[in-house]
Amino acid sequence: MKHLTFLLVFLVPALASAQHHRRHHRRHHQGDAAASPATSATTEAAPAQPAVTTAPTTPPPSEPAPPPPPPPPPTPVVVETPAPALPPPPPPPPSERRFALEFGPVLGLDIATHALGIGPDLGVEVGGRIAVGSGVFAFALRGTWQRYTMAQSAAAPCSPNGSGASNAAAAPEAPCVSSPSGGAYDYSLSEDVVRVSLPLSYRFLRASSAFNAYVGVAPQLVLQRAETTAWNLLTTETATRFGVGGFLGAQYRLGPGSLWFEAGYAWSPVKHRVTGDSSISTVTLALGYRIAL
Repeated sequence: MKHLTFLLVFLVPALASAQHHRRHHRRHHQGDAAASPATSATTEAAPAQPAVTTAPTTPPPSEPAPPPPPPPPPTPVVVETPAPALPPPPPPPPSERRFALEFGPVLGLDIATHALGIGPDLGVEVGGRIAVGSGVFAFALRGTWQRYTMAQSAAAPCSPNGSGASNAAAAPEAPCVSSPSGGAYDYSLSEDVVRVSLPLSYRFLRASSAFNAYVGVAPQLVLQRAETTAWNLLTTETATRFGVGGFLGAQYRLGPGSLWFEAGYAWSPVKHRVTGDSSISTVTLALGYRIAL
């Protein structure tokens, strides 16, 4: 009895479910059959359309594609090498510099305007020049040496015994120490002069000019030494005096320097026992060579 009840409980629902599925399937099939005749009738009722034959169309010729652009040239590889160091430019020659040093020898001849006669002139100068405007201002320290000689005769009043006077206004006569009687004697004078001068000049043209002319003055320190010989006696005197000079000059470029010539006048006082108050007045002629650095 329990087994029959179990079967009824499980079988009845299963049968009901199967019957429901069967009904549903039948309705679905009937709906499809009704739709198919309607579709066929519609298709048969539409008039037949004549077939239109379409000629095949030829596509327009296509333009050739432009050639591809050429590839860019390869970028050159530039290797920068450091430029070699250039040597410094050479300095300008002395003739083109604003300032230059000058030095050289001096040769000359001094012609005294009195009895001292003619004396040679030997020396050296060291100086410089600087461009001023269209010309050149020059300065130097010049040292020169001259020697003058003189030989003369003189007479000194005297008497054989040294007593008495020649006249009332004259000094008493000295004994005659030379012959013949009457006091005549010979003497010689040798004058050595060292001039330390400072020539200051202005050259009218530029230093680069082949020829130049100039004018200048030269203050001087004059060292004098006189030797007098009389009656076989030698007397030496020295003195230091200040003097002055002026000159005109010209120079010509020759080689590394310039050959120059000067004409001028120099004056300095002199006071020796044998000369008394006098002066050394000379016309100077000088020739030299200046080397510029």
